[in-house]
Amino acid sequence: MAYNLVILIAVIATTFCTDGKHQNSYLVTVPETIRPGMTLNIGVHLLTKHNLTTVNAQLLNSRNDTIAEGKKLFSPAVYDDLISIQLPSNMVYDRYKININGTGGIVFENYDYLNFQAKSSSVLIQTDKAIYKPGQTILYRALSMKPDLSLIYEPMDVDIYDPKGNKIVQIKGANDPSGVYQGSMVMTSEPILGDWQIKVTQGSETAEKIVTVAEYVLPSFEVSIILPPFALTSDESLPIAVKATYTFGKRVEGTVSIMIKQKYLETAGISREGSIDGESQYIFHMESLRQLFVYIDYQTFEIIAEVTDRLTGQTAKATAEITFYDRPEKIQFSDSLPTHFKPGLVYSGFIKVFKQDDTPLAYPSGNVTLHQSFFVKTKVRQEVVNNSDEPMMQINSSETEEEIKLPPLALVIPKNGIVKFHINPFINVSRISLQAEYKGLLANLSLEKFESPSDTFIQVRLLTCNPKAGKQATFQIQCTALMKKINYLIISKGAILTRGELDFSFQNKSFFRILMLHEYAPSARIVVHFVREDGEIVADAMNFNVDNIFKNEVSLHFDTESAKPGENISLQIRADPGSDVNVLAVDKAVLLLKSGNDVTPKMVEDELRSFDQNFPVFPDEPWLWRWPWSSAGMDVSTIYQDAGLKVLTDALLYKKKQINRATHIASNFPMFLRVADDVPLKAGAISGSSTSRIRQLFPETWLYNRVKTGLDGTAVLNSTCPDTITTWVASAFAVNNKTGLGVAPSAVDLRVFLKFFINLQLPYSVIRGEQVIIQANIFNYFYRDLEVVVSLHNSGGFKNVIVKEDDGINNFKTAYRNNSVEKRTIIVKANDAVAVYFPIMPTELGLVDVMVTASSPLATDVILKKLLVEPEGVPQSYNIAFLVDLTSNHTFEKFANITYPDAVVQGSRRIRISVLGDLIGPTIKGLENLLQMSYGCGEQNMINFAPNVFVSNYLKTVRRLTPDLERKANGFILQGYQRELTYQRQDGSFSAFGDSDISGSTWLTAFAIKSFVQSSPLIFIDPNVVAKAIDWLLRQANESGNFLEPGKVIHTEMQGGSLTGNVNLASYTLITLLEAKHFQFTASNSSNFDEVVRKTIRFLERSVNDLPADKPFQLAIIAYALTLAGSTKAAEVLNRLDQIAIIKDGTKHWEQQIEEDSNRLLWIPPSQQANARNIETTAYVLLSYAFKEDLRNGQLVMNWLISQRNPTGGFSSTQDTIVALQAMTEFAALTYYPGIDVDILILGLKGHKQIFFHNFDVTGSNASVLQTINPPSDTAEMHILAAGIGMVLIEISVFFNVESDVNKRPFFELNVDVVNEVSLNDITVRACFRWIGDREEIGMSVVELGIPSGFGADKASITSLETIKRVEVNNRKVIIYLDKVESKRRCTAVRMNRVNLIAGSSPVPARIFDYYSPEKQVTVFYHSAKLRNSNVCDICPGNCGCGN
Repeated sequence: MAYNLVILIAVIATTFCTDGKHQNSYLVTVPETIRPGMTLNIGVHLLTKHNLTTVNAQLLNSRNDTIAEGKKLFSPAVYDDLISIQLPSNMVYDRYKININGTGGIVFENYDYLNFQAKSSSVLIQTDKAIYKPGQTILYRALSMKPDLSLIYEPMDVDIYDPKGNKIVQIKGANDPSGVYQGSMVMTSEPILGDWQIKVTQGSETAEKIVTVAEYVLPSFEVSIILPPFALTSDESLPIAVKATYTFGKRVEGTVSIMIKQKYLETAGISREGSIDGESQYIFHMESLRQLFVYIDYQTFEIIAEVTDRLTGQTAKATAEITFYDRPEKIQFSDSLPTHFKPGLVYSGFIKVFKQDDTPLAYPSGNVTLHQSFFVKTKVRQEVVNNSDEPMMQINSSETEEEIKLPPLALVIPKNGIVKFHINPFINVSRISLQAEYKGLLANLSLEKFESPSDTFIQVRLLTCNPKAGKQATFQIQCTALMKKINYLIISKGAILTRGELDFSFQNKSFFRILMLHEYAPSARIVVHFVREDGEIVADAMNFNVDNIFKNEVSLHFDTESAKPGENISLQIRADPGSDVNVLAVDKAVLLLKSGNDVTPKMVEDELRSFDQNFPVFPDEPWLWRWPWSSAGMDVSTIYQDAGLKVLTDALLYKKKQINRATHIASNFPMFLRVADDVPLKAGAISGSSTSRIRQLFPETWLYNRVKTGLDGTAVLNSTCPDTITTWVASAFAVNNKTGLGVAPSAVDLRVFLKFFINLQLPYSVIRGEQVIIQANIFNYFYRDLEVVVSLHNSGGFKNVIVKEDDGINNFKTAYRNNSVEKRTIIVKANDAVAVYFPIMPTELGLVDVMVTASSPLATDVILKKLLVEPEGVPQSYNIAFLVDLTSNHTFEKFANITYPDAVVQGSRRIRISVLGDLIGPTIKGLENLLQMSYGCGEQNMINFAPNVFVSNYLKTVRRLTPDLERKANGFILQGYQRELTYQRQDGSFSAFGDSDISGSTWLTAFAIKSFVQSSPLIFIDPNVVAKAIDWLLRQANESGNFLEPGKVIHTEMQGGSLTGNVNLASYTLITLLEAKHFQFTASNSSNFDEVVRKTIRFLERSVNDLPADKPFQLAIIAYALTLAGSTKAAEVLNRLDQIAIIKDGTKHWEQQIEEDSNRLLWIPPSQQANARNIETTAYVLLSYAFKEDLRNGQLVMNWLISQRNPTGGFSSTQDTIVALQAMTEFAALTYYPGIDVDILILGLKGHKQIFFHNFDVTGSNASVLQTINPPSDTAEMHILAAGIGMVLIEISVFFNVESDVNKRPFFELNVDVVNEVSLNDITVRACFRWIGDREEIGMSVVELGIPSGFGADKASITSLETIKRVEVNNRKVIIYLDKVESKRRCTAVRMNRVNLIAGSSPVPARIFDYYSPEKQVTVFYHSAKLRNSNVCDICPGNCGCGN
């Protein structure tokens, strides 16, 4: 026992001796994160004044290679300075080490490891709008900047992708002398609708901007909801106001419906309806809310208001939220307060006494009472006598904590509601408990002691409110000891920017000022320190925000607040001299649809903050940005750690030993600050004047200009106002080669207005031959009533519909008149508007001119707009694909016929030719669109999961897997993996709906295992998950080597041929087990695994001789299974397949005729995609060739598969797509050839006459770009010539409309009719369907129900069926997804309401198709007899010349 005591004493002594060995000679601070191309500033403070000392800094990689280095000579006069190291721009992810050594007067060496972040710059993208119509031009700008906002004048790459992932635009090395690249892309009149992606890459940094392409009509007004900032449960009522204002600032008259409901709950709410004239007030009584909702305390309610314009019929919505509380006020300690105090120094903090909306109390009564409890620890000594035979006394000591309650403080509440408090902790205080009280409300805060071995503390405070760049800021430093000198660092965006030393002349308190540089913005921290004589480092840090991030200050304003259409205006611009200012002005109505396109100060600030990963953010307390706050930390080590600094020193950097105890910080309620900004719109005084100019310029983007400021820093942009009556919103950002980027703090508005004008209301598009009512709204904002003559001028693209009285009162008939001017005379009251209606029937396709004139004694207005007229019928298409193989023969020639069915709609023909040099490209770009719906059940999820795996492995093999693409693909794979795990059953198997199914599926379990193991090189796959699934799979094996299928797979086509016999399922399962073994996955019992594999191989080998020659699928799948197994029988099966192969035109494939496909089409297109079974069969053979590296046969098969691909990169069905993609990617990896140089000439012929030609050049630089051209629609034959080296895919896509289905015998029965015609404005359409194929049911299917012209569908009204899994309404269709369709007839119905005035509606197409085999479909046309026979008097009585 005595021996143990000696050791204990020795350990204690050793500890004290070690603490005393600090040499106290140097203190080096290094930012913990490095970035390529940036300057790394290292703070060096030599603590002893010896002779000249050279300090060297080296940055080393994981191989100890020197990446960058720097050095500086220090002397007794210069002992605190920065060493700057310029980091190379080509740094990559690695483990980097900073090595510091001193030679000469002070000798030392130390190192530490640093974090690496690739981001060293930011790319910003601006588009002129966030949403576009087909045929419009996307305008975009891009720039790259450093964290100091200086521009990077290096080339950028620009890629633009359509919603299917096809790369439409590729620009390499885009550059501009100003640093801002400006580009554009003109869309075709029929682009793919959806989200397009603009991707800009500069160096290693990439930015993306998403813009939407949609068919839309601009909103003419906006709706807003005005609420109290919060509500009390004790209130008797809740007042709600709804405002509706045109984009030109005038009030909207119409109807309003408003509903209040509890947020996040699907329960019904309380609704009100009424009229609105600019603004409408509603009162909801609290009693009615309490009756409907059980709990309203601290609950958030959503208010939804929908306004319908009386004049135009347009609707617009707004939503708002309000939360109910039981008290109007709240109290809380600021979340930003330090959780540690420093004894001997004043602890300052804030208590917030706010209203529930985080605004100050209007009239605070009483004070805040602050209760303080100090806790002091004391040690208690205890002596314990050992009762054993050996006399021994044991000494124990323990700590007790004594609470000292100080008198409460009464704190006055200032006007801003932020109560400052100060407390003075004693030296021996270990913990402090604070409680703030206001009118019974409590808030609590617990503080721990900041630890220092010597109890020496320093504290820095910022005394300047809202420090601004370019201005001085005052700081205060206090210390519990007398200070001689203080050193400080200023860090911003993760870099040390400034260092300094302050002479304190042995004081413990002093003030100093620092000039705030623009580089400090938007946020910075100051770290102050000194070193005691015993070597202890004493430090503190303060975080603060710096306003005015831009050196280059930009402003703009119009020379007037309001102007007339066609009037000349000036935009006054100010920026630094010589700046290039990029101006943008868009219609406010566009921003109401979608925003997010512009470069804003907030966007730039967020980018700058992203460089500082250690800077705290308090999103729930935005008011804190006005206040500095201390850096968090319990000791000096965490001070530096929270500042993002690594410290290398031989002094004492104290770090408290961690104790597993949580600091308790409690407060009453979470705090959310919202700044009220309710500024009413003020209309300017506008004088009217007569005009007869034609208003025909209605751009959605007006200004998109670049101007340069002069020596005085100003510029003027002169322009002419467009013809739209609206408010234009203008913004600007500027770049300067000295002061960098600057962004105008806010946008400016210009109202373009007339006192008398026409608003021509046109639908987005109409159908040729229908009667369309053109609505012209005449606005009169003069102060007197006006008689107005309104005229519609016929352009020749339509016929005027004339209403004539026919034999009696109120009995009318319609007639048609060409090239006439129709007139109406009306009275428009002062400050009012009247709608005038002109019925027409479009006769020409495309854009048709519609011109309306309104004449009055005081003013005249003329407006010209274009109406899009589309063909009737249902759209159809087919593709003709060619693989141009110039790897051996260097010339290519091919002819392709373009034919149409007899029932083609006149004028609907359209042809598109596309060329791509990346054979796997369509698949890569279309991964997200191979299927429209990807997670309805376990099967569909795997369809989305597996192709990502194949393509990623291919790109990895050919070294084209970029970090960006790898990140995205792995994200999709990981999501698919996680989702698929939800379909794994308790027994380890997989099924369509997991444990809700009766049993797992052998086939789906094998498919899941196969996909999981193939993805294991890309993401982490839990071996236990796979082992559990394999165990279940092995239990389905029988002694003969075959497998049972106990489960049901609702998507039977997905299994391809694998259920046509025992051989197929055994082959597929064997493939899965062999691939699992290849990727080192096995069962929990590996010997059982190997035994089942051996039995299955023997079973398949025995089955080879029994396989019929007319079943190529069985031969193909067993050939691949035996090839993987290394069986000698594989060659025998492949030889049999060669005997029945179809070799033609450089291609090779296999066919198995399916009887049900014969005689189905009334018209056969010149190119038909093979059925799914034949594609899957051929793909399995290609997998065997790829495994054997049989390039000669494999290339022939590859040629055929490529020619069968659809435009999105997929195939006919789903399982054929998956197997084919695996085969193609594996074979393409073997034959990948990066060099390509092909010239293509395409000639269009009509008869023997050439009517079109176009050249395509495909090289390695543009091989992945989809090049397209639209030849004349009457082209009858294409002559294709190519020369060069490489492979190119050419696709001719033919589009047209038909008046009837081309299927002779359908796969489905579909009946659609109108079952409830409440009126001509309100109908219900019913669709009844059933499967009439050769099985009892078909799996996932889709019903597309066309919407009659002039109507919109009520999605919520669709009749519920248990088989309906998803419903969408878009592009004039209701799309209903069904998980299956049975042979039993099922019906669903949807209600439709009129949204446009159109009479004589054409028949509407509806179709149902197999989700996985879309060629299995039927299309029918339906119509309402009332709608079909309706005329303008039926839908527009009294307004179109019908009656009074």
